[in-house]
Amino acid sequence: MEQEILFKEEGFYQGFKALPEGDTRRVIIRKNNLAILDLNVSGTTIAVASSGVDEENAHEWLWNLGMKFLESYNYRFAKILITSDMVLNGELTVPLEATIKEHE
Repeated sequence: MEQEILFKEEGFYQGFKALPEGDTRRVIIRKNNLAILDLNVSGTTIAVASSGVDEENAHEWLWNLGMKFLESYNYRFAKILITSDMVLNGELTVPLEATIKEHE
């Protein structure tokens, strides 16, 4: 089954809503058809009102975070996990590199 493209950036990057891994909302970003980022925000983060991330904006928020990440990092692939203690009012409260769960 082909995934629906949710976001596009200058033709190189595409964002796809992906099936969650556990209790997360998830976006995969591909560049030239290769997955380069796997972004996840926990369900707990979404449940905490002060996080500023909710069901309606979670995927777009992850996409925007991914675009910021790509400006600063050049990994072949990275997996990012955002938890409730990392975000307040829609802004990260930790350095971006603290969100990296794994990378190549």
